Amino acid sequence: MTKTNKITAGQLFCMLFISRMVVNVTYSPYMAASGEMLDQVVSACLSIVFMTLIAIPIYVLHKRRPNDTLVDQACALTGRFLGALITVFYGLYFLFICGYNLSFYSAFVSSVMAPKFSLLLLASAVLLTACYGAFRGVEALARASGIIIVIVVACLVFFITALLFKLDPLNYTPLLYDGTNKMWIGVEQMIGRSSCIVFLGMLLPFTRGKVKKGFFTWLFSTNLTMIILILVIVGALGDFIRTQIYPIYAAASVAELGIFKRVDALFFAVWTTCLFIKVSLGLYLFSLCVKKFFGQKAAKFSIFIGAAAVFAYSLWTVYHENVTFFIYQMSGIFWITVTAALAVPLILLAIDLIKHGRRSSRES
Repeated sequence: MTKTNKITAGQLFCMLFISRMVVNVTYSPYMAASGEMLDQVVSACLSIVFMTLIAIPIYVLHKRRPNDTLVDQACALTGRFLGALITVFYGLYFLFICGYNLSFYSAFVSSVMAPKFSLLLLASAVLLTACYGAFRGVEALARASGIIIVIVVACLVFFITALLFKLDPLNYTPLLYDGTNKMWIGVEQMIGRSSCIVFLGMLLPFTRGKVKKGFFTWLFSTNLTMIILILVIVGALGDFIRTQIYPIYAAASVAELGIFKRVDALFFAVWTTCLFIKVSLGLYLFSLCVKKFFGQKAAKFSIFIGAAAVFAYSLWTVYHENVTFFIYQMSGIFWITVTAALAVPLILLAIDLIKHGRRSSRES
């Protein structure tokens, strides 16, 4: 399938940087089952290595078939039936990522930010704007990301600067003091929420420019941001982190800089803005899966169907405590993401190499 390169590598990784910030600003030792948030600095360093390794099959597939998305390659390499199953898997994965992140956002608002605020109204507002972004397409999202990333980076710099005045050296404890178990749990969380790698497999065919350079710039910048956030939050909050599900929000609540006494609203604005890009991308990629078998018109309509499914899923998880508990458990999400980002691309790459080897043998 021939694709027209619609966005540059810089625009692609701006979108993915913003999308990854949803993970960074909501990172929680509670989700990693660890009160030692400082150990997650090592987790972030290791994640650079593991995320690079995970992305290799997707990158090699792209180099071999630069005009094909992951679902295009699945259909070409495995046949229509298996290709359809893989396409369904990825379509559901993108909806799951949207629903998961919106659930997390809604749970935060309902329990911490504004308990009396209508979740129905909140989820509707987020999804309506995300639908508009997805309907406009990847070019529009890329242009919007060019503006949004400036705002996000400025807010992060302001937030980190405000926390610098709250740092206490006594809050820093030796790394890995209780062993490496919590570090590996942190790696599991960081990789489990790395849906951006799967996004890459769908968006690379639409991208022109130096993809490899952009990938490593994105990878190092997002993990460096995570490391800096962890260091300043641990220094500012100390053992108080152990009681917090949302430690970055807790830090924002006590941060001040000049006349600005609380920057928690800034935290919420950054999260909301980044969530818009992430959910928009998820819905757009879901529509690409639908387009593969049902055409352009069905793909456009599927954005709203997908949004309705995400809406129902997010509210269901928030209103049912047993289900809400699931969004803080990373093992399941880790394996789902590893399957989508590594296992399936690796199988497709193996099939491609085997078929290429057989063709070469026949020709020789």
